[in-house]
Amino acid sequence: MARILDLSGLTFDDVLIVPAYSEVLPRDVDVHTRFSRGIELAIPLISAAMDTATEFGMAATIAALGGIGVIHKNMTIHEQVAQVLRVKSLGIPHIAPIILASGDQSIGEIISAPNYEKAVGVVVVENEEYHFHPKSDLSAVRDQGKKLGSFQNWVHVVINSELDVRLDQVSELNNHQDAVLLCRDSNHEITGVFAPKHPYKNYHRATLSDSGSLRVAAAIGVTKDSIERGDALLAAGVDVLVIDTAHGHSAGVINTVKEMRKHYGSAQLVAGNIATTAAAEALSKTGVDGIKVGIGPGSICTTRIVAGVGIPQLTAIMEVAKCAGPADMPVIADGGVRSSGDLAKALAAGSDAVMMGGIFAGTMESPGETLEKDGTMYKNYRGMGSIGAMIQGSKDRYFQEAQSESKKLVAEGVEGYVPLQGSVKDIAFQLIGGLKSSMGYCGAKDIPTFRNHAEFIQVTPASIQESHPHDLFYIKDAPNYKK
Repeated sequence: MARILDLSGLTFDDVLIVPAYSEVLPRDVDVHTRFSRGIELAIPLISAAMDTATEFGMAATIAALGGIGVIHKNMTIHEQVAQVLRVKSLGIPHIAPIILASGDQSIGEIISAPNYEKAVGVVVVENEEYHFHPKSDLSAVRDQGKKLGSFQNWVHVVINSELDVRLDQVSELNNHQDAVLLCRDSNHEITGVFAPKHPYKNYHRATLSDSGSLRVAAAIGVTKDSIERGDALLAAGVDVLVIDTAHGHSAGVINTVKEMRKHYGSAQLVAGNIATTAAAEALSKTGVDGIKVGIGPGSICTTRIVAGVGIPQLTAIMEVAKCAGPADMPVIADGGVRSSGDLAKALAAGSDAVMMGGIFAGTMESPGETLEKDGTMYKNYRGMGSIGAMIQGSKDRYFQEAQSESKKLVAEGVEGYVPLQGSVKDIAFQLIGGLKSSMGYCGAKDIPTFRNHAEFIQVTPASIQESHPHDLFYIKDAPNYKK
């Protein structure tokens, strides 16, 4: 016989975090966290595996900021692999070829050298000192008889290094506006320079692999081609495989995840979605490295209306954390976050990081289509359970892969538009700023402390109204507030 649980179903608007005595300033808090057991993040932000949220551009930018993106699977294996490769190639240090010369050589001699076309410049060696001249500077000099040693201006050479220089080893370059890293091979022969304008050189918090490339995750399902897709993605260098289903607490999913763990060995696996302690216990036994939480909280998800199933997101996070915390299993809150306050509540409730689609969908880095309406720019945003997304390939996420007729698909999501709102960099800045403010109010120096000591108070509808700006005729736009 059915029963009603003795459990309050609460979401973010239903509670506030109780302030506490603090000796911590927001600027001093540490927001480092984990996406999975083996993947650390500088900020707890993850872009969702949605075809209007995360492809190459979003994944690369969010990783450069210190988070990670999950490239969706609504594409062929080859296309998804190409997306991963584009992200990985951006973060790989590029050793650019150069020409070695002495100060008494002329510009004409250098320009006529057979390897000049491929070189990015010249390194002049004089008295055991190295000076770098970009090719563009040489080309601008009319007098080709001019000696290289007569140049008064050159680019500073910071350091000598082995050829296998990693992106996170060149922070010294940040102290020089124009500088190059001179690279040597194992025989100490000069081989080239590290390009001074690497696109992510100045992102000191970037999420990087051991080889120095940007980290990226990719979604796979539990269908017949999932093993093949996972193999191809791992071969391309993907850092995490996210086994993405609407109901992770099902026999088919659990058995498939166990098979994947055996097949993929030590590869990082994150699985979901779930919403209960029992589900977390079941998934933790499969060997996954992280768990995604969320049944129906997303702004474009209709699961709770269509199926009548779900648990309010704050309660779901807390229920899953009961098992995941003791098991050292990172928890990813997937869906329902609309503000930095929601982000703080999700982390305080027990999650290690937060996955978002809607907040990022309106940024210029998202892959959604752009639309102009009445002078305002919008971007397309849809749930992976929408008819359009399922036709494109996400039917299996909702266990409808056998259905070939679009009219017989049962949607669990909608399609719509969100306002175009600039770069994800600006959104992330406001989200992390709000999170740090929350942690400062609570005296939490880092996320584990925040999670272990936070207290919530349940609020009334009147309190929710009080929390928002009120009694104003007009409210000016703010970068971090929308009602």
